[in-house]
Amino acid sequence: MHIAGADGCREGWLCVEEREGRLTGRIFRAFIELLAALPRASVIAVDIPIGLPEQGKRDFDTAARKALSPTRTSSVFPTPVLGVLHETHYPTANLRHR
Repeated sequence: MHIAGADGCREGWLCVEEREGRLTGRIFRAFIELLAALPRASVIAVDIPIGLPEQGKRDFDTAARKALSPTRTSSVFPTPVLGVLHETHYPTANLRHR
């Protein structure tokens, strides 16, 4: 089984994959490049939030930041509210989120 995990980073997408018991890491500029490089992957797990709130913050995120305080709070990034997912105009999305 060939599996990989991906997370966004400043350079694009950090991908760590396991093949035949070996781990390797690479950075891709775009997610589509990551997908093209792993055509036979059985699983590609992506670090994304699950369950966006209708409004406000998720209680779990607040608790996780508190537990990771003071040095790792930025590891739990704020999620957008559900209503802004399809908004293409940033100022409008920002306004709707608030």
